[in-house]
Amino acid sequence: MTTHNKNEELVLAHFEAHATDEQKQAAEAAGKTPAGAMAYAYEQARALPRTGSCVAVDDATVFAWTMRYFTDAAIPADPDRSPAVQPNPPPAVKEPPAAKTRKVSVEKKRGDDGQLSLFGEEDAA
Repeated sequence: MTTHNKNEELVLAHFEAHATDEQKQAAEAAGKTPAGAMAYAYEQARALPRTGSCVAVDDATVFAWTMRYFTDAAIPADPDRSPAVQPNPPPAVKEPPAAKTRKVSVEKKRGDDGQLSLFGEEDAA
């Protein structure tokens, strides 16, 4: 199995240190990867209840989740061997409501001098 970063190296080292030969062979045959294990752990962390905008998970829990990923045949491997987790799309930007416009009807009348007037003849005086 190949790794792409330090976290994947740690996950793979933990798996190789604690898994039996049969578990290692089964994980390899199923196409499970350290990147898939990290994606699985990420999804598990996202499912935890949170009170703010983040969640903190201790290392032992993350290693337990990744071991479950590698050893549980019911958890599928990512078919393209890349992390199954996609970044969250940015929130949709709401358009501000359109400004209300008032329609004002104005009569345009032509005065004696040929100029347009907004006022009636009685108002122009």
